[in-house]
Amino acid sequence: MLSDENTYDILSRHVEKFFGQVDGVLHEVSREPPHVDVLIIKATEEKPFHVLITSGMSDLPMNTPNADVPAYIELMLVLPSNWQMPKSFEIVGENQQEWHWPIDLLRYLAHFPHSYGTWLGFGHTIPNGDSFASFSNNTLLCGTIILPPCYMPKEFQKLSINKEKHIQFFSVVPLYQEEMDLKQEQGTGVLLDLFNQNGINELLIVDRVNVARLL
Repeated sequence: MLSDENTYDILSRHVEKFFGQVDGVLHEVSREPPHVDVLIIKATEEKPFHVLITSGMSDLPMNTPNADVPAYIELMLVLPSNWQMPKSFEIVGENQQEWHWPIDLLRYLAHFPHSYGTWLGFGHTIPNGDSFASFSNNTLLCGTIILPPCYMPKEFQKLSINKEKHIQFFSVVPLYQEEMDLKQEQGTGVLLDLFNQNGINELLIVDRVNVARLL
């Protein structure tokens, strides 16, 4: 079963309004609710990057501290046009993990607040396990920060389903351990300033510069 059908249809139309046709959906196998699928919009000449967007995280509200914090969110990540996308929208084998890990990351983060009775929002950082393990053998990135999308117009970032339910879209930006340490020690603003100075956003570059080492 897909995520809530009414929300899924509205969300899909919203995504296609800004990015064009959804090329496929990676369906989640049985797991604790919510059911999180990943919409895939492949790169084109006009849009030279792939877009991954969760669908289903917002089926349940997060346990937010107050009404000012969005309780319903979906997550997105942008991949370079040369990223090896799945040829068919089936479960990907372990031998393809270096290309599949962004999808696994989105699903993990989408379930995270529901599994632990918490919430995700602007500036939250999540390590890849207690040991800060790298996401794959093709990168040293080992954590993430949740930020507003840079590649998307403001009109995309909030979607109203009905009077009570409004979905906020956030981007997932993978981090190095030193960047997570920098954010914890000096604050989100310092990290974002370095990101802006070096053109870093939700477009995933597995070997990008580690901005914490530029100080």
